[in-house]
Amino acid sequence: MISHDQMTALRDGAAEWGITLSEAQLDAFSIYSTLLEDQNRVMNLTRIPLAEIVPLHFLDSLSILSIVPLERGARILDLGSGAGFPGIPLAIARPDLNITLLDATNKKVIFLQTVVEKLALPNCRAVHGRAEEMADRKGQYACVTARAVASMDKLAGWMLPFVKKGGVAVAMKSSQATAEIESARKVIQQQGAFIESVEQISIPGTDITRLLAVLRKR
Repeated sequence: MISHDQMTALRDGAAEWGITLSEAQLDAFSIYSTLLEDQNRVMNLTRIPLAEIVPLHFLDSLSILSIVPLERGARILDLGSGAGFPGIPLAIARPDLNITLLDATNKKVIFLQTVVEKLALPNCRAVHGRAEEMADRKGQYACVTARAVASMDKLAGWMLPFVKKGGVAVAMKSSQATAEIESARKVIQQQGAFIESVEQISIPGTDITRLLAVLRKR
């Protein structure tokens, strides 16, 4: 469970991006941290210690909301969700969104399903499968997210088929990934999309920055 100071850092950090978290939402984040810590003892979900979970997992995930305006009811796909980032923080902060967590590892999907149930997130569900095998979902999502999944050229090929026309894919990358993102430009164009922007985001309360590559489907 995260401490009172961590809760304050989460609330204040989110507020810097115009995101208001209620006490119930902060409690959900705390419960999530406990579930993650407990499960991490039996399977490798994250190497980030509990002391750093607020900036490096929770606020990092919420950074998407600072650059991508998502309409109420928008369908979101979190590709390679793993331990649930960024999908579950987005589902907590924006209960109006319809979020699907997709992962190829069944044990991780079972954990995600447990989190969704424990946090009572009716707007969120976890699905077991690989991107290459989900042809029936192509072109259905307003936004597709991916965090620490693969190189940009591979990500573009996996993410963009799921994005509907006019929608976006958001790839969460390290601050050193500029060249990697640029090198994928041809693959992105082949998928009927373009690099709309590459946003440098500073995580509140830290000196950490990351790049969010926003790919727009034509």
